[in-house]
Amino acid sequence: MLQSEKNTKKAKIIGKITSNNIALKNAKIELKDLNKVVYTDNSGNFIIDNIPKDVYVCKISKKGYEERGEIIDTVKSINVLNVDLKENQNSYENKDISDDLSNSNFYEIDGKFYYTKTFSLFNVSPDEVSKILHETFGENIKVSTLSKVNKLVVSAERDILENAISIIEDIDKNPKQVKITSQILDISNNLFEELGFDWVYKQNVESQERNSLTAMILNKAGANGVGSTVNIVRQFHNKSDVLSVGINLLEATNDLVVSSVPTLMIASGEEGEFKVTEEVVVGIKTHREDKKDRYSEPIFKEAGLIMKVKPFIKDNDYIILEISLELSDFKFKKNVLNLKDINSGTYNSEGGSKVGRGLTTKVRVKNGDTILLGGLKKSIQQNIESKIPILGDIPIISFFFKNTTKKNENSDMYIKLKVEIDE
Repeated sequence: MLQSEKNTKKAKIIGKITSNNIALKNAKIELKDLNKVVYTDNSGNFIIDNIPKDVYVCKISKKGYEERGEIIDTVKSINVLNVDLKENQNSYENKDISDDLSNSNFYEIDGKFYYTKTFSLFNVSPDEVSKILHETFGENIKVSTLSKVNKLVVSAERDILENAISIIEDIDKNPKQVKITSQILDISNNLFEELGFDWVYKQNVESQERNSLTAMILNKAGANGVGSTVNIVRQFHNKSDVLSVGINLLEATNDLVVSSVPTLMIASGEEGEFKVTEEVVVGIKTHREDKKDRYSEPIFKEAGLIMKVKPFIKDNDYIILEISLELSDFKFKKNVLNLKDINSGTYNSEGGSKVGRGLTTKVRVKNGDTILLGGLKKSIQQNIESKIPILGDIPIISFFFKNTTKKNENSDMYIKLKVEIDE
C-alpha cells in the first residue's frame, strides 16, 4: 500500500475548515495554480481529488471571515489541511450568503452551475440595481426586474452571485438622514458691517474658543461699533450659542426680522428644498374648447427666497452640503387704481420686472455644527403712481387727482443652518 502511494502521480487534499473550532459550511478552498475550487460540506469537510503532485498555494475564504493562505506540498497521495478562520469584525450583516446559495435554485449548462436568487429592495429601484450589475459583470449575469413589487431576480455562477449579493446589500442600505434647522434673517442694511465683524460662526470647534463666536474685525469698521460688539461677545461668550443671543438682541431693537424657521429632514444624497415666496398674477391665459365654451386662467410667477440643500454624509461624522440660494423680488411699475398699499402694482405686459440674485456653494461641516450664509442684499426702490381714472389723465388738473409714492428699502439676508445627523 505504501509502495503504491509512492509511485502514483496523482494526489488528493482532505481537511476541515472551522472558526473557533466550529465547523464552517460552504467555506471556499481554492488552489491558485490549478484554478480549482471546492466548498466545505455541512460538517466543514472538503476533498480536492485527482491533482498532480506538486507544491500549491491554497486560499481559504468565506464571506464574513478573514482570508487565509497556506502552502501545501502534495508529496503524499493523501494530504491533510485543517484551517481555523477568524471572524472579520468589519463584515456585512448577512454572513450566511453562501448558506443561502446552497438552498437556492441552480441549474447546469456545459458543466457550469448557475444559481438563482430573488431580492426584495427597500431603498433603490430594481432598474437602478439592474443597470449597475450589468455594467459590473456584463454577460456573466442575468437580471430580471419586477418593478411593481420592487424585486430583483439574479442568476449567475456562484462566485459572481456572491459578489452581486455584496453589491446589492451595499447600495440598498437604509441611508442615514440629516436634520437641517435653519433661520432666515432679514437684517437692516449693512448692520453686520457697521458692527465691525465678518461673521465666521462655528459651534463645537476643537479649540479654546469652544462655544464662542469667532469673528474678524473689518478695517472699515468704526470704533464705536467695534467696541459695542466686542462687549456683547464678552458678556455672552460662555453661552452655548452666542449667535442666537446676538439675534435676540437685534430683534429687540427692530434691526432684524426672523422671516422663517423651517426644519428639513433629508436622506443622505437626496435634495431638499424650502421656499419663502409670494406669487403675483402676471397675465391671463385663455382656453377655448369649442366656439361657445371659453374660460380664462391666471398665470402666476413667484419670487422670494428659494433654498436647495443636498447633504452627503462622510466618514468621521463630517457632512458635505451642496447649497443653492436664490433671492428674488418683483419690481412694480405702476398702479392704475387709487390704492394706498405701496406694494400694489403690476408685473405683466404693462410693466414691471423680476430681479434676483443667487449663490451656489459647497461646504464641509462637522455633525452638530452651525454655519451662517450671507451676502444676499435686497434692495427695493419703487415709484408707484396712484390716480383716479380719467381725471388723473387730464392735463393741468391731473396733478390734483394722482399721487406718486416712493419706497426705498435695503436689507441683508442671512441664513443660519444647524446640521445634525439623525441616528
